[in-house]
Amino acid sequence: APVAGARALPAVRGPRCRARQTAAQAMNFFGIGNMELIVVLLVALLVLGPARMVDAARTVGKFWNEAQRTLRSVADTATAQLDARPPAEASEPEPSPEGSVARGGGEREEAPAPEPPEEPRG
Repeated sequence: APVAGARALPAVRGPRCRARQTAAQAMNFFGIGNMELIVVLLVALLVLGPARMVDAARTVGKFWNEAQRTLRSVADTATAQLDARPPAEASEPEPSPEGSVARGGGEREEAPAPEPPEEPRG
């Protein structure tokens, strides 16, 4: 039974609802919600104090920046290695075996014309 004064939720959710949900999911760091993050920051402020809290935040920021730079460098190196051309030796075609028949549009060697049979003399 419906509760008096309760509003029904809309059956179809529009793009604004999806955008709001995506923004809420983006604020979820490592499974920690907004309220939990605020509590952790307040406890850190009480334990470290205002002066050391700034230094700790600066240290964490430098570490995070260096980690991102390292990961980006590794990803760029891997991408460059994958995009590199193979050595010139590997790109040369292998010689075809003798007497083989080429398929498709490959190079074809002209076979010598058969000699006409000799007519008997006599």
